[in-house]
Order: sequence, then structure tokens, then C-alpha cells
Amino acid sequence: MIRNIEWNISDEMKVTPTSIMDAGVQGDHNATKIVFHLPANLLLDYKYHIQFENAEGEWDTTEELFQDDGDIEYLIPLAWTQIGGKATIRLVATKDTEDENEENVYSFPG
Repeated sequence: MIRNIEWNISDEMKVTPTSIMDAGVQGDHNATKIVFHLPANLLLDYKYHIQFENAEGEWDTTEELFQDDGDIEYLIPLAWTQIGGKATIRLVATKDTEDENEENVYSFPG
């Protein structure tokens, strides 16, 4: 069984819920899917990836993710859950600028 942990991003770019959520995935490979529900104003011209910080302060970043019907979904890999304790997850939306560089536009905590 795959557990979904979901966040909603409003048109005002507020994320809910803001409370800490239990993934319950220790030892289970890809047993939890994180889902960000996006507002309409974030659906065009953005690139998305998820950043993860484990309990030891090490960061990992996903490949580029694509929204599907307004959602960004990602199965948490086993490597992210092997180091116990709390983890920080955030969705980062970037946009290409005129000089072809990527610019972080939004960073949403999960």
C-alpha cells in the first residue's frame, strides 16, 4: 500500500497543511508518495523539482518533475528514508530567464 502525503498550494502561494506529517516509510522502498496540488497560476512555464534534507543535514534534489492535472507527485526513494528522524521536503518552481538561466521563483515547504 502506498501512503500519500499531500499539500495544497493556494492562489496566494500559501501551503497547507503546515504541521509536521508522518510518512511512515522507514524500510519500505517507495511506500510513500508526496503530492503537491498546484494553483492555476503555477501551471505554465515552470520547471519543478523536489529538494530533500535528511536528519544529518544532507541535501538531495530530484530530476525535473512534470505536473499532471495540476499535481506534482513523487515516490520517496528508500535512500531518503534510511536516515531516521525528521526530514525537510520542499517543492521548488523555477523559470527560464531571457538569458537562458534558471531562476528560483518559488520554494514551498512540505
